[in-house]
Amino acid sequence: MSEDDDKKLDDDSSSSEKGASEPVRKKTIVGMAPVGQTPKETKGTLMGMPAIDDAQVEADKQEKLAAAEEKPAAEEKPAAEEKPAAEEKPAAEEKPAAEEKPAAEEKPAAEKPPAEKPPAEKPPAEKPPAEKPPAEKPPAEKPPAEKPLAARPALYLAEFETPDAIVHAAKRVRDAGYTKWDCHTPYALHGLDDAMGLTPTKIGIISFIFGLTGVLAAFLLMYATNATDTSVMGFAGYRAIIGGKPPGAFPSMVPIIFEFGILLCGLSTLFGLCGLVKLPRHNHPVFSSERFARATDDRYFISIEAADDRFDLEDTRALLESTDPSFLELVEEDAA
Repeated sequence: MSEDDDKKLDDDSSSSEKGASEPVRKKTIVGMAPVGQTPKETKGTLMGMPAIDDAQVEADKQEKLAAAEEKPAAEEKPAAEEKPAAEEKPAAEEKPAAEEKPAAEEKPAAEKPPAEKPPAEKPPAEKPPAEKPPAEKPPAEKPPAEKPLAARPALYLAEFETPDAIVHAAKRVRDAGYTKWDCHTPYALHGLDDAMGLTPTKIGIISFIFGLTGVLAAFLLMYATNATDTSVMGFAGYRAIIGGKPPGAFPSMVPIIFEFGILLCGLSTLFGLCGLVKLPRHNHPVFSSERFARATDDRYFISIEAADDRFDLEDTRALLESTDPSFLELVEEDAA
């Protein structure tokens, strides 16, 4: 039995004991006769209903209490209602060690069967004889490599550190009779032209001749077209009066004469200079010298070309060495 059932039984027994010890109280209902007085012999009746016997009710309670106490203890459930230990799975229920496969019972490693001998290799099938490729033509003989052009002397280049040194050296070269030589300086030196023996330039003469030619050509053109009506090769002039002046007046020709003379003078100066200095020329052997780069900075140079009639490797070198240069170099160029 549970704890709740036990509590109920204890309550019932205590209430029954109190009822046995205390006298039975009879209740009186308003409008009804008190206990012991039964009018018209209707004891304990309510509105015609039969009376209830208190003694009989008490007897019934005692019987129920006795019957409840007589229940066997075996039928009572334990309070904890725990399952008996027999029902619990004992730890022994785990698989016994006997059931585990012992190490000895493990399957022994399967013995490897003896290695089978590999099948005998079949001899390789004989390849059919390869067809012989057609005989290759012998490679064409390469033409003999061209020999590099032999270098030839181009000029001697002497370097000087002061303007006075180069002026003195220029006089020595001039007196020796060389004609194809030059001086290279960072700026124009006064007196160097005289030391080199240079004649006055011909550019002025060329410019004057072509300028005068332009003036005369312009005058004749203006006079023939505006002052006369003479026919030349089918073209006749047209006598024109300009500014109220008579045909052929000189003041009207001045602008054209001036412009045409200047035009021819300028063109002759340009092309005459290029012809005298042999321009254009894309390269010169003197630029192959690394030291010549200082000719535009702080050094002065004299170059004597091999094309000069008096040029000789030994004599020319001896002449330049006598001028006491700071450096002397023979510049070569490829033979044409």
